[in-house]
Amino acid sequence: MWSTETGYWRVSTDRPEGLDDDRHPLEVLLADPAGRVSVYLGAVGNGRVDLASDLIARTGTAAEISASKRLFGLVEGQLLWVWELAAFGEPLQSYASAKLSRRPAA
Repeated sequence: MWSTETGYWRVSTDRPEGLDDDRHPLEVLLADPAGRVSVYLGAVGNGRVDLASDLIARTGTAAEISASKRLFGLVEGQLLWVWELAAFGEPLQSYASAKLSRRPAA
């Protein structure tokens, strides 16, 4: 249960300067039962989602996390996911990753 998140993803109407025409600005708001609320900003397009934390708020009993990045990518039919965290005074580093493959139809 501690690893669940609830949130909202939305494509922003504000387009940052320098963003490629085939990518779209993205805002993500997430809350978790460990006592944190996070706001991520990033971009989606070309089979890839890049997100970086803009704000991480926490309750007094939640673990201290100061920054986070997430990457989702569709590569050769597989969904790849990487999560980096800066926590407990340590710099941003790999925290978790996964690869999801589609099962062949039976």
